Amino acid sequence: MSLLKNLQKGTNNQKAADIALRLSSIVLILLMLNLIVTHIIVGIDPLFRILVSCLPLAIFIPGLLKGRRRSASMLCFALLLYFIVFVSALGVPGKLISEIISTLLTVLLFTSSMMFSTWQYRADLEQMEINTPREPIT
Repeated sequence: MSLLKNLQKGTNNQKAADIALRLSSIVLILLMLNLIVTHIIVGIDPLFRILVSCLPLAIFIPGLLKGRRRSASMLCFALLLYFIVFVSALGVPGKLISEIISTLLTVLLFTSSMMFSTWQYRADLEQMEINTPREPIT
């Protein structure tokens, strides 16, 4: 009975991790598109600004596509820098909508990536527990 409960918990954690991973991937693409559009609208050396702002995020795409927990955790650390920049830009009068959208996307991406990492870790632990044979008590 305990094995059945663990198996059901594992599938729930794995399902939650899959949903969080998909959400992270979608929000990462939306954040990069938002940055691209913003830099094109501003028009001051857009190619350089796009490369500088999107390349650090693009580094994490292969790891997210493979479903690696470590990539999601490292993405969260990188997102902290983006969050600082976007929140400080909210204090400057002017292009407010772009900064609000960027900040919200960053918060959503951070949360979904961290939840993916947590749920995938739990699913991995439960899978190891299920696959590890226990010694009989004598």
